[in-house]
Amino acid sequence: AMIQRFSYARSAVLIISYETFRIHEKLFKKGNQAGLLICDEAHRLKNKETKTAMALSALQTRRRVLLSGTPIQNDLDEFYSMVHFCNPGLLGSEKDFHRLYQNPILRGREPDASDKDRERGEAKSSDLGKIVNQFILRRTNTLLSDHLPPKLVCVVCCSLSSLQLKMYKTFLSSKVAKQIENGGKATMVLPTITSLKKLCNHPALIMDGGKVAEGFEECIELLPSSCMPARGRGVTPLLDPTLSGKFHVLHKLLKGVRATTDDKVVLVSNYTQTLDLFERMCQQEGWPCCKLDGSCSIKKRTKMVSDFNDPRGTLFAFLLSSKAGGCGLNLI
Repeated sequence: AMIQRFSYARSAVLIISYETFRIHEKLFKKGNQAGLLICDEAHRLKNKETKTAMALSALQTRRRVLLSGTPIQNDLDEFYSMVHFCNPGLLGSEKDFHRLYQNPILRGREPDASDKDRERGEAKSSDLGKIVNQFILRRTNTLLSDHLPPKLVCVVCCSLSSLQLKMYKTFLSSKVAKQIENGGKATMVLPTITSLKKLCNHPALIMDGGKVAEGFEECIELLPSSCMPARGRGVTPLLDPTLSGKFHVLHKLLKGVRATTDDKVVLVSNYTQTLDLFERMCQQEGWPCCKLDGSCSIKKRTKMVSDFNDPRGTLFAFLLSSKAGGCGLNLI
C-alpha cells in the first residue's frame, strides 16, 4: 500500500531494498516518473542482465546516481553497463563501445601488441576517460587519513608444518601432478592450485564432503583422525592448530590477544571451509564468535554486525567470507 501511494504522490522519498523493488516493480510502472534514482551498493548493477538491473533500467527517471564503496573490477563490459545505466546512449550501443573503445584498448594491452596497437589503445583509453570523468566522482581513502589512526600492516610468512610438507611432496610425485606437468589434464590445473592453496591453510581442507581432492589420494594415510570428516551427528573432531603453520601462528596470536587485551578480531578468508575451521577453533577455546558467509540472510547478517559493533557485546571474533564482505559491511 505504501508503494502504491508513493507511485501516485507528487513529492515523496522512498527508501527500498533491491529485492523489494524487484518484487513490486509493476507498481512503479503505473505511477509518475521519478525525479531522482539513487542506487547504493551500485556494483550489484555491473551485470546488466540481472533481473534487478533490468527492472531498474525500465524505471522512468530523469536522473540516476550510483554509489559504491567497492572498486569496480577491471572489466570494460561491466564498466560499460554501469555508465550506460547512468547515462543511456552516451557511449553508444554495446557493439559501438566494443568497436570504438574496448577492442582497441584490450588489443593494445596484449603482450604481442605492436607499437601502433599500444599507441591506439592508449589514445582510446584517454578519450574514454575524458568522457566518463565528467560524471564520475572518485574518492579514495586518503580523504579519511586525517581522521583515522595510522594503519599498521604486518605480513607474517608462515612455514609449512611437517605434515603439510609431506602432503605437498606426496602430491607432487602423484600421477595427477605428472600428467598436469606433461600437458595432460588441462582442466585439472585450476582445481589443483585451489587444493594446494587449501592445503597451505590446513591439511583437513583437502577433504571436501567426505571425499579427498583428486591427486591427494595417497595423502589420506598421512592424515590424523582430527582431519577426517565427523562420524555421526554431533561428533566433531577436535581441531589441531599445530598441523598447519598458518593456524599455529593464528592460534597463538588469538590466545595472546584474548588474554591481554579487550580487542576484537576479524578473520577473513576466501574459503568458507576455512571459516568452518576458524569456528571450530574458537568453539574449542570458548571464544564467542559469529560467522558471515554467502548463506546468511540479510536479517541474520544485520544482527551479527550490530552484535559485533556493540561495545558491551561479548563477541570476540567475526569470521568473514571475503566475497560476502564486499556488500556494504561496516565493522567498527
